[in-house]
Amino acid sequence: MPVNRAVRPTDYPQLQQIQSMTLDEPVPSLLEAASSGTISAAVRELECGTESVVVGYIILVPDTDSRTVHIPELAVHPDHQRAGHGSALVEHACLTMGEYDRLSLTVRKSDTTARQFYEAVGFEVIEKLPGYFESGDGLLLQKELTA
Repeated sequence: MPVNRAVRPTDYPQLQQIQSMTLDEPVPSLLEAASSGTISAAVRELECGTESVVVGYIILVPDTDSRTVHIPELAVHPDHQRAGHGSALVEHACLTMGEYDRLSLTVRKSDTTARQFYEAVGFEVIEKLPGYFESGDGLLLQKELTA
């Protein structure tokens, strides 16, 4: 049974592997901060026989001034993509960060797969970000949390 839970320091090796396999421009310092508890993060964990395996993670950076929680990284291991784990992590963020007004994140403009996923879970493009990524332009997406 899959569960979402807070990141533990012992998760770092698995998270590092997922990050390197899935993100074009990973930020290792974000993962280190999430693993140490400096910034908020959650993992998606599956029970596999007598062991459990982390299949994805989400990092959450709240900004109380703008009442926005930015998601600098959301990643799911390639072997576990398209199984609802990314959606479950976004839902976890919505539930645990409900005192904020919105979630935000950036994606590469050319990454249509990521854009389709985020739009399917309720994000909308609100701004174009020319030259945001080393590999090209970005898009700022938001999902409203309050009615």
